[in-house]
Amino acid sequence: DLHVSVSADGTLEGRRTAHLRRDGVALLDWTLDGMRFVAPEVLAGAGLMEIGAYIATQDKALAEAIRILRWAAIVALGRMMDLHANMSATTFAGGNCYNFQPARAGESFRRPGADVDFSTAGMEPLADRTEAC
Repeated sequence: DLHVSVSADGTLEGRRTAHLRRDGVALLDWTLDGMRFVAPEVLAGAGLMEIGAYIATQDKALAEAIRILRWAAIVALGRMMDLHANMSATTFAGGNCYNFQPARAGESFRRPGADVDFSTAGMEPLADRTEAC
């Protein structure tokens, strides 16, 4: 059983904590300032996208856990952004996201009603598909 949590002070630039537990055992506890590590000490100062070499030195199970928590921490940043309906993808810098690529950013807009609170019972990602499993 894997449990991931990311908490924040409510700002994109502020401190956040990220935790990963496997079968109730703490594997990773991070403190981040924006996209940079404060703790653990071995990663202090590094950016979330700059730890590939560190991940490569870990055993397979820990490397997987680090990758999962890294992406959870990145995705969690989106929960702190004020994204209103009909916002254009051109509002953001071009990047890795499909919608933010220059060829389609001008045609990509946030859909009204796209906000979903996944912390509400029954609204978890893929909750409507649990019967199919």
